[in-house]
Amino acid sequence: MLKQICDHLVIAGRTYEKARGDALDLQHTLAFCLRPMHIEGCTNEQVKDSDIVVITASVAMEGQVLTSRLQLGEKNTLLFKELIPVLAANNPDALFVIVTNPVDVMTYAACKLSGFAANRVLGVGTLMDSARFRALLSQEEHIHRY
Repeated sequence: MLKQICDHLVIAGRTYEKARGDALDLQHTLAFCLRPMHIEGCTNEQVKDSDIVVITASVAMEGQVLTSRLQLGEKNTLLFKELIPVLAANNPDALFVIVTNPVDVMTYAACKLSGFAANRVLGVGTLMDSARFRALLSQEEHIHRY
């Protein structure tokens, strides 16, 4: 949003109320942008004809004890079996960006469930790890502190 790389941002979720609330929160940051942007909330099923779909969906972790990230992958794969086919059908030309953990497993699952070519389903797990490492290193070495 702050980099202003789009004109229309849709926040989707399992419930309209949560997605709409998140969209309203983001609208408040528009005061820091140099150009207008349309931000709306909707359900996952209402996302249509998008250029890019960023998927952050995950099962709720409250009260769950996981012994490995692969257990999370099993649970999130069940969620993706519901979510990905709908998003793929409604957004047949989109690029999917997967953020859900474990990212590599979920990216593979999204590729298979969507039927999209592998170059249209990207995982960004290592990007986040690299960003965290950079931030910690910068903090430790007292460089690039903004």
